Amino acid sequence: MKKHLLKKTILHCLLALTFLCLTIDWTQAEEFDPATHYGASWTPDDLLSGKKAGANASPTPVAVDSATVVSSAAIKGNGAEEDLRKWVNTGYLDPSGRPLPLTGNWMCDLPRPSKNPGDSPLGWDSSYFVELIKQGHHVIPTFSDPEFQATLAFSAGEPSQRSKENIEAIISEYRPALEFCRDHKLPIAFRGWNYATYPYVFQMRRNQKTKEPIKPEQDPRLLIDGKAARENNPDMDPCGPVELWQEFGTFWFNNPLMVEIQKIYPDPPLVIFLDNNEAGKVGKVDPKSDRFLAKYGAGPHDEEFLKKVATEGYDERYKAMFDAARAACVSPSWSKNLRFIAYNSLKPPHDGGMPEYYDNDWQPAKTDFGASGLQSDALGMFVNQTKVVSENPSFLWSSIFWDGEWMGNIWRSRGQGKASPAKPFQYASAGQRWDFNRYEGDFQFGLWVMRPKL
Repeated sequence: MKKHLLKKTILHCLLALTFLCLTIDWTQAEEFDPATHYGASWTPDDLLSGKKAGANASPTPVAVDSATVVSSAAIKGNGAEEDLRKWVNTGYLDPSGRPLPLTGNWMCDLPRPSKNPGDSPLGWDSSYFVELIKQGHHVIPTFSDPEFQATLAFSAGEPSQRSKENIEAIISEYRPALEFCRDHKLPIAFRGWNYATYPYVFQMRRNQKTKEPIKPEQDPRLLIDGKAARENNPDMDPCGPVELWQEFGTFWFNNPLMVEIQKIYPDPPLVIFLDNNEAGKVGKVDPKSDRFLAKYGAGPHDEEFLKKVATEGYDERYKAMFDAARAACVSPSWSKNLRFIAYNSLKPPHDGGMPEYYDNDWQPAKTDFGASGLQSDALGMFVNQTKVVSENPSFLWSSIFWDGEWMGNIWRSRGQGKASPAKPFQYASAGQRWDFNRYEGDFQFGLWVMRPKL
């Protein structure tokens, strides 16, 4: 079985490389000068906004076989809802073939100038997802950070009047979309739990309100000589107390805000919680940390053992938090259908992962061609996906895309006085044409190779 899987993986990689070679124009490209192409007074803002000729503010339509594609106009008001329901129960290894991916958007809490699809480059609030579905688009309604407000308001008893008003505003905003999803039995997603479910943040909020100091034996942070190893974004201790992870898991879905959301939509077929998974953790446990020394002694301990302790410790704590969260749901359907998906995590106890397909602004050498480019990222992830899905067919593989452009800003602070130029500006400054057609090709290649579910 393993040999067959390896041969199949190698074959797919060879096919993908062949496709890549066939699509690259290996002839000498005409020398590209941004000033000539965009005008003598071009600026990066012109490039990004499409004000100058050639910036291509919208992609070129692609000719397709009409027998294989149904236009959104043909299914306006029907069809998409049924497809979303079917998508929930269609696995990667389904005999009928892999499901086409749904579209989500992490930018689901930003303002947008219009309710018309295509008019906004930024925010997709909950009502916008509903509008898209009504027009026949295959998107998963995504809601932003309710647990952050819950942690802020309810981590120690009754919230303040201002917190209550914030909660009421969230419920008022989410209710129409939740009721639409309830009426059509659609899957839903919540994004961004990361720091809110970071147990130390929950404990800190609670102790701020109760005016009680955090006792060292209850502190979930990595401690060295009784103090946090890092004050800013401190690392969670993989040998720390499990109880706080369980305590937050219980609070997470049993606070008044989440209870109300469950009451509005009590029986979803799938509830996805996305974690951007960048809260402080260690790849290997610090052998000088207090709890590690108390449990394993001064050693010596090799690198593999330190990594093993960290991995197994976090697995135990995340599982404890997830189990407590499911048990705390007031709705049995929520308890049964909750799925926890993490950015760049590809193994249990998470129920799914979301590896990045990023043209990072902080990697100027990374382009859409070359051995370390986007396409090689996709091929590597395909090999991982084949292994992960074969071992766990229910694992929900997703992908997250970014073109290296930072919300319209040309420069992004990297700290210590450093900055990275947005990736489109990097291409143009290197004498290369960058436009949305180029990125569309990169995007399509990634989807074709990885075939994510979301």
